[in-house]
Amino acid sequence: MYSSVNDYEKHKSILSLKEVLGIVIVFSFMLYLLFPKGSIQNFLGGEGEHSNLSIHYLESLVLYQPDNVDLKMILIEKYTQTGKEHKALALNHKLIEGTQEKKLLTQLYKIEYLLEKTLYFQNSNTQKLEKLKNKLLAYYNYTEGERDHLFFFAESSSIDYSYLMYDSLLHFMEEKPELVDYELEKMAFDLANKLGYKEEAHVYLQKLIKYPELDDELSEYLVYSLFERGEFSKARKITTELFLRSETEDELTQYFHLALYTLVQDKTKTSTDVSQLIQDYANLKDLLSPDVIIILSTLLELGDSKEAANFAVNMFYTNPDSFDETGMDMALKSLLYNSELEHAQALSFFAEAKFKKEKYLDQTIQLSLWLGDNEAVGALNNQGYYEYNPKKYEQYFLKSENFDFDYEILGYIFKKKVAEKNYKFIDKMANYYEYTGEIDEAEAYFTELHHKTKQQKATYYAIEFSHKNSHFEKGLALYKQYKSKYGIDSKLHELSIKRLLALKRFSEAYAMTKTVEEKNFLKKKQRFTDLAWFEKDYAYLHQKLWDFEAKNVLAATDYEHFLLLEKGLTQGTKLNYLYKQAWKETHNAYYLTAVMYKLLQEKKFKEFKQTLNALNKKEKSIVNNNINLQVLLAEYHVQNANIPLALKSYKKIFKLAPNKISSHESYLWFLLDNQENHPKLKTKIAIHLKYLEEHPILREQIGLASVVAAMSNRQHKLAHKWVKKLLQKNPRNKEYLSIAKDIKTLEQEILYARYDKTLNPEYLNAQVNFKTKHLGSALTVNEADFSYQWKLYQNIKSKIMLKHYEYKNAKGRTNRQTAFEVNLKNSDKKFLWDFSLAQTTARKDFTSASLNLGYSTHNFNVNLNSKYKSKTRLTPQLEQNALEDSLALNLQTYINKRTSFSFLAQQSEFETLDGFNAGEAKKIQLNANYILRSGYPDISFNTYVSHNQFSKNISQDFSEFGIASSIGTARQHTLNSSWKPFGTVALAINDEQNLGGSLTFGVSKMLTGDDSIDVLFDYYNGIGVISEPIYGVNVKYRF
Repeated sequence: MYSSVNDYEKHKSILSLKEVLGIVIVFSFMLYLLFPKGSIQNFLGGEGEHSNLSIHYLESLVLYQPDNVDLKMILIEKYTQTGKEHKALALNHKLIEGTQEKKLLTQLYKIEYLLEKTLYFQNSNTQKLEKLKNKLLAYYNYTEGERDHLFFFAESSSIDYSYLMYDSLLHFMEEKPELVDYELEKMAFDLANKLGYKEEAHVYLQKLIKYPELDDELSEYLVYSLFERGEFSKARKITTELFLRSETEDELTQYFHLALYTLVQDKTKTSTDVSQLIQDYANLKDLLSPDVIIILSTLLELGDSKEAANFAVNMFYTNPDSFDETGMDMALKSLLYNSELEHAQALSFFAEAKFKKEKYLDQTIQLSLWLGDNEAVGALNNQGYYEYNPKKYEQYFLKSENFDFDYEILGYIFKKKVAEKNYKFIDKMANYYEYTGEIDEAEAYFTELHHKTKQQKATYYAIEFSHKNSHFEKGLALYKQYKSKYGIDSKLHELSIKRLLALKRFSEAYAMTKTVEEKNFLKKKQRFTDLAWFEKDYAYLHQKLWDFEAKNVLAATDYEHFLLLEKGLTQGTKLNYLYKQAWKETHNAYYLTAVMYKLLQEKKFKEFKQTLNALNKKEKSIVNNNINLQVLLAEYHVQNANIPLALKSYKKIFKLAPNKISSHESYLWFLLDNQENHPKLKTKIAIHLKYLEEHPILREQIGLASVVAAMSNRQHKLAHKWVKKLLQKNPRNKEYLSIAKDIKTLEQEILYARYDKTLNPEYLNAQVNFKTKHLGSALTVNEADFSYQWKLYQNIKSKIMLKHYEYKNAKGRTNRQTAFEVNLKNSDKKFLWDFSLAQTTARKDFTSASLNLGYSTHNFNVNLNSKYKSKTRLTPQLEQNALEDSLALNLQTYINKRTSFSFLAQQSEFETLDGFNAGEAKKIQLNANYILRSGYPDISFNTYVSHNQFSKNISQDFSEFGIASSIGTARQHTLNSSWKPFGTVALAINDEQNLGGSLTFGVSKMLTGDDSIDVLFDYYNGIGVISEPIYGVNVKYRF
């Protein structure tokens, strides 16, 4: 310090350094003596004109009291007051380095910052400013928890230190919430926004909403901020408020646009919010073209094309004049986006009428096409043709060429094109006249065009329409000119031939026919044939037919004339060839019959057979279905003594023509002639006589052959009867008279015994049966049996059976029984009986028997069934441990073939295998049966009502009502070539209102030969005595 002073004063000093040092020391010592310590400090701390003296004194004191912080703090203050900031900073820095006291350091950091600030403002630059900011930030950070935020806010504001301004302001508002107002929060928003703190700025911006002082500019800023964040629900509230408090029309439009933009993107909006906002806007001002554009462009830009379409439709039907071209284009776009084609069509019609622009006409055409409004499409193209661009719109008509809608303009366009010498449209003009039916006008037009242009097509249509207008002579004359110039035209040539035929100028028509091109000649060769035949040009026709044959173009109808000409003009050497060709080409049986008949006449049997064998499958089918060919076949087989094939041919003949007299007559003579060598034919004679007896008219037409056949078959009375009827119609016929006489002299008719067989023989029948049944949880029964039956005597059959039973109860115990049974029964239609006797090996062996008696009349049956010591299936307990003695009476009556009723009364007594009484049971039941369908699949229904009484040890008494339906059960015990399913479904309810049901299902089929298998599944639950479910499987094999 002293050196600096000396340096500052050396140009004025006359004393040496030691002298000066001595003076200072002495002076300081005197001051110390004269003033106490506290008084000196108070003196030095005051401000006055002697600051420099104070500084020197303080510097001396500091030398003697280097640890006196107060003196140093006063010295710093004096340095600062006298503008010696650098010295103050240096001393302050030493103090900072030499102390750890929090309070002192806080004061020193503040002094350091203030000194640096003073120096910065003396000579400011960017580097110093950054240093100053760092000093202030360091002081700010050091004073955390005890800082004066208002001081720091003021200081940071003075040096434009935005970060510290924001942070200190933020903490100040946290400490003093009662002082927070609009200005402070707006200042916080501005600072956060300036610093780029988007989230914090957004938070403060939202807080500003509650202040009425918030200006519109900030409100808009907040809205756009919310847009960026996708918070459209919040933005909607602000924009709606701005919209509603708008004062000028410009503001109204501006804020409506913002509100609409926000609302469309708000996912919480309802379906009517957008339309309501638009209506509110419309209530505040008339919607003009710019408004329409704003609304539509906003909605379309944001992807709400549906709302845009709704607005466009509503606006169009309420104020269509508000649309300018831009608005109209947007409206159409929105409607097309939403496939509102009908409304779009209406707008485009309006737009074209208002703006007279071709683009709207094109759009209307396109929309009409999409809507299938062809009439409108044609009308609009018609309009475009006349009002805008003929060449453009005529393409529509030329492309579609729809005479149904556009014939008038098409005629105009075609005629104009032809007038412009575009002669390819001559065909189009012909089509036009064909459609309109203006034959007179067409003839006149093309005739004039023919004379003016000499175009081939003009002449062609002049000819055609002349013929259509019945001006045949004119048409023929024009065609003569046409042919001389252009040659033959196949269509006109054909037309001329037809007209000549219509005019009955056959010679000219025939002459023209001969000049037809070969291709067309062959197509019309039938007409040529007819004309040649009519003109009697046989030789030429015969030659042409051979030409046709060589080219393989003969038609089926040509062979008739061809064969006649061949017979008449030649020796018929190729006749057989032609018959074969005719058959080959036409497959007309007449031609094959001619060939085969000739072969039979010439007895060329080998060739006859070769011809038959050469036929393909289709040709053989024709032979099989043609009676004349079958007659020839029969004759061929007779000639070759092949009786079976001859019979087969006659069978086909009668199938094809059952009433052809000649066939029956030849058949009878065939049988009569060959019966001696083939005795089996006598049976055929008897069968045919039976047939003729049933068809008297046919028999009388056959005549003598039928009588001779009856005599040959020893049916003399029948022969006498038939010849008598023949004589009644022709009494002088010598053949009839002669045979009548012969019949009387022949032996009387031989009587044959007739046996009225009451029994139908049956095949021996063996059977194997396997059955398993689960009777609830109480018992499982497995049963296997084998039986064999045979005819014992006349109508009595016998059967032996071997049966094995296995019972398994709920505890797993098994009980087995084996039975051997002998059965006898008869099959008399009226009186039936069935007797069985069985011996069973069980826990205790027993013998059982049963006898069933039945008597039947036309519509009534009675059956009496009795059992002795027989096995019972009433309950699981009785089935394995008890025997049954029972007597049952069953009465059945038939109302008709489909409906019957029956009554059953039954009483049973049970005893155990050990001979103890096991109870008794009684049953009365009424049944009604109805057959809905008798053929397979047969369908029948059964209804019953029963009352059952039991001993208490067996079951509780109950009454039951049930209904059942069966399908296909008639095939259960028959021989079936394919799988035949059958089944029964039943429901029952008892007087306790317990509902039960049953289901059976089975299939039956022959396996090899007559061997047959039946498989049956059954299920019962709640029907009868057993309340638990019962189910089982039964497999039966018969052979």
